[in-house]
Amino acid sequence: MTIDCFIDAVLQGSAVVLDESMHSRPTSNQYRRAETLLRAADENARLHAPANAPELCIDAAMTGSLAVRWVAAMCADRLEEQIELPDFVVERLPSGERSEDHWSMDLMMGFLPDLRQRVQHAMEDDPLAKTLDRLAGDWPLSCGMSESTNPTSMRIVKNNPCLAAWFEERHGAEPQSIEVLEHWINDR
Repeated sequence: MTIDCFIDAVLQGSAVVLDESMHSRPTSNQYRRAETLLRAADENARLHAPANAPELCIDAAMTGSLAVRWVAAMCADRLEEQIELPDFVVERLPSGERSEDHWSMDLMMGFLPDLRQRVQHAMEDDPLAKTLDRLAGDWPLSCGMSESTNPTSMRIVKNNPCLAAWFEERHGAEPQSIEVLEHWINDR
């Protein structure tokens, strides 16, 4: 399933067909259609954002989509031996040092916790779980906090009013939990 079709299916709650295209770099036409879909998803997310959302960074949103598509394929077929993100995804990963990166990656990375949980339930010591933990650690808005959470990423989420409110809403953190978060960040 091409990246544009994958994004469309996920956003509509439709079935996702996993095939060999998950391992290949998308074409320019697929990128253009995927960008259109991600911009629409961004507009929709802004309608529900608890405060002024950061600007969309289309490259980060696209990378989040590519990563989730690859993870979905690996989760669906654990006979696959590949456990590291493909190079064409890794080379696109944003630094995560801007709130725009976290907002944009979250458009699709919000699905990562469910995929991560499926891998861990299917096989406790699956090496793919370590890759997913590293990926999740850089994107706490999407995945919450864990031992692998990057403190810099958590600071960026905490210091942006929209992202902090979204984090609290999504991960069940209460306002006093933000203070706990601050202590956790400072202790790292």
